[in-house]
Amino acid sequence: SESQNPFLQNLRMNVNLEVGRNTWLRSRDMNVDIGGDLLVTWDRTSRDLAMVGELEAIRGRYAVFGRQFQVQSGTVSFLGTPGLNPNLEIEALNRLRTPYLDEPLSIFADVTGTLFAPRVGLRSDASLPIAESDLVSYLIFGQPSYALATGQSAIVEGAAGALLGAATGAGVTLGLGVLSSQLGSVVARDIGIDYFAINQGR
Repeated sequence: SESQNPFLQNLRMNVNLEVGRNTWLRSRDMNVDIGGDLLVTWDRTSRDLAMVGELEAIRGRYAVFGRQFQVQSGTVSFLGTPGLNPNLEIEALNRLRTPYLDEPLSIFADVTGTLFAPRVGLRSDASLPIAESDLVSYLIFGQPSYALATGQSAIVEGAAGALLGAATGAGVTLGLGVLSSQLGSVVARDIGIDYFAINQGR
């Protein structure tokens, strides 16, 4: 049986992967197609899964206050620490139409930090600088902060502060095809994630 098999008990797996298109890193707020080279190490004794490599954020979306931002560029970096919590450097864009402006307002979300502890900064390429609080106001209410009622202003202030400590929530998945369905099931069970499967690159 598995519990009596010393090979399975002491199994350590190192796999070099070429992560191709249509490999999606998903969380509550993010759905990003990633690609690049990745080293995956799994130690059965310690039950640790670790990944090393910098993957490109090819396309996808990131949600900020319910608005969908389209990923423009970025990286997802695994540093070899156990678990599925890579560093993020992602730029995403939302073009917002509002009656307060003649042209659509391009709002960029700069997502940094890690998957479980992201930090989001907002900026615009407008010719006149727009404060981040106004960008938050546009995203939530579709209008600048000076046009808000008192209660709405309080909401914007709280939301602007929450950007730096936003949490993606549970249910993170990383789909990488199928290397071994049996081994994938063991790994998924041992590290406690919803889904784990690996496809070795060609």
